Amino acid sequence: MSFIQKYTKCFYSNDSDRFKKRELNIELLRIILMIFIVFHHLLLDKMKLLTLLNGIDSKYMDLYNVSGIVNSFLYVSVNCFFLISGFFGIKLNFKKIISIFLTTFLYVLIFMILGVIFKVTTFNFDIIKNLLFCTEQYWYIYVYILMVAFSPILNLIVQNTSEKQAKYFTLILLLFFSTWMFIRPYAAFIINNGAHFLFGCYMYLVGAWIKKYNLFSKIKYYFTSYILLSISNAMIFAYKLNVLKDGYNAFFVYSHNNPIVIISSIMFFRAFCNLHIKDSPSTRNIILFFSKSVLGIYILHGIPLLVGSVDKVFNMLFDVQKITALLYSFCLAIVLFTVCLIIDKILKIVFNKPILKISEKISILLKKCYNGLLFLLS
Repeated sequence: MSFIQKYTKCFYSNDSDRFKKRELNIELLRIILMIFIVFHHLLLDKMKLLTLLNGIDSKYMDLYNVSGIVNSFLYVSVNCFFLISGFFGIKLNFKKIISIFLTTFLYVLIFMILGVIFKVTTFNFDIIKNLLFCTEQYWYIYVYILMVAFSPILNLIVQNTSEKQAKYFTLILLLFFSTWMFIRPYAAFIINNGAHFLFGCYMYLVGAWIKKYNLFSKIKYYFTSYILLSISNAMIFAYKLNVLKDGYNAFFVYSHNNPIVIISSIMFFRAFCNLHIKDSPSTRNIILFFSKSVLGIYILHGIPLLVGSVDKVFNMLFDVQKITALLYSFCLAIVLFTVCLIIDKILKIVFNKPILKISEKISILLKKCYNGLLFLLS
């Protein structure tokens, strides 16, 4: 057996693989992280954070400062998802890759068609093209798919790394991907403020080494550390915004590869690793009911037509003039999360079996091509 065959066999997941028993503390974390993501994206719009990219607008200064503080606590979410992937490990699974892609494509296509039917929007082929060839809006989906494809290599690194080497790589890559690339993003190559495959791989490895070697175990107060680091990041944001008057760089304080964000993410993740939830059937069913729709909620909450419709209805039902922009954004985040959850459950009932069936057929074809290439390389 060749080197390639040996290790791809070791780290390849086929359809007969059984799912590991889900840990309720991590499933609860995934739900909270998804609420964080929805809330964060609403802050960008409703609290005018995105306008900082074009400079500071003085009439929004109060909104900037409030949303900047809140956002510092929310921005750990994506990094924590990478850590979760590494902690539990990913195995190469063609069916999973195809299924994720088809689900994303189908959900966006459905709402585009609905928009055309109800004359809310026009059919935009560019959106379809972006979905086929990656899009900034769903960058995490494509980074995750690439990580699944490269999982045999990532898992091989984890398996053959000693504890001393793991600590060394964690620190040296933190300096490179985080400190250096955050301060001087064009010094070597661009990793898009952490929204990049290579940075995702780094966080994956850190998550795997936390599981394997219990890294950062000597820190006693994980949640307190997360709070203090988030406050520190908010202070940096406020300094750049109010003292330096640099809105553009203040906005990019919230980058995934910001060293403070990375360490804060690790602390938040470790806090939930140590959380013990009594595993009763009712508790498990409730948590899993929500956590199994996290991917669907992520896809749906990024669809402008859906967000706009929920926002419009929410405005009609409540007197939003009497509440602050922050409270409005939070309430809308919870409502949008709930609506996306319900829609995902309905779409799964209708489309889950066809998606799995198509994914199965395409994955069989991909496996044959993959095995053929392995034969040529052996």
